[in-house]
Amino acid sequence: MKKYFCLLITIVTLAACKKEPADTVTPVKSKTSTAASGTGSGSTAVKYTSIGFMVPDQKLSMQLDGSNLIVVYNEDVILLAQTESLKKAYAVHLKEDFSASDMINFDYHSLTREGVNAFNWVDDNLNNINKTMKDTVIDNVATTKIEVNRTFTFNHVYANAGAALAEYNKLAASKSQSVVFSAYYAPATTNVVTSITTARLIYIATKNLP
Repeated sequence: MKKYFCLLITIVTLAACKKEPADTVTPVKSKTSTAASGTGSGSTAVKYTSIGFMVPDQKLSMQLDGSNLIVVYNEDVILLAQTESLKKAYAVHLKEDFSASDMINFDYHSLTREGVNAFNWVDDNLNNINKTMKDTVIDNVATTKIEVNRTFTFNHVYANAGAALAEYNKLAASKSQSVVFSAYYAPATTNVVTSITTARLIYIATKNLP
């Protein structure tokens, strides 16, 4: 019995001396937003890298050609990328989501940098499009302004001219339609987040085609 009692004491002692595994999480250094994981004084701060936006209301001009409604959208977006992060990235991606507007039901064309009139497709890799870049400082952080101006030509053919005119008038009076922009650095890593912003769409009635 004494033999078994000594063995039990030894097992309990070894269990009490066992080390907990070391924390292997390394905080990611950045100059953007911070989120805390866990609670109390042992929380680990994880910092994320994102892209800012400067986006005014987006304007679209409309024309009627019989039963064909043509909507020309001149995209006007400025992205604010941290210069240090931009230098490390392979690319910046910018995407448009028109699902909160009637444009989701339209076909469209976009002109590529090489002059190809692409159908229902636009390149979201900004390495492949014409753009303007300017270095500046915002809140003491070196920042690169990336200005994107490109044209989408939407169109939809209705059953008759009356139906096209009804949609034309509806869009001209619309105050609630919008486009959602998202932007992110590539390659995507655990500390890179996608930035999202929404801009109002302003439909402008122009002279009808003859």
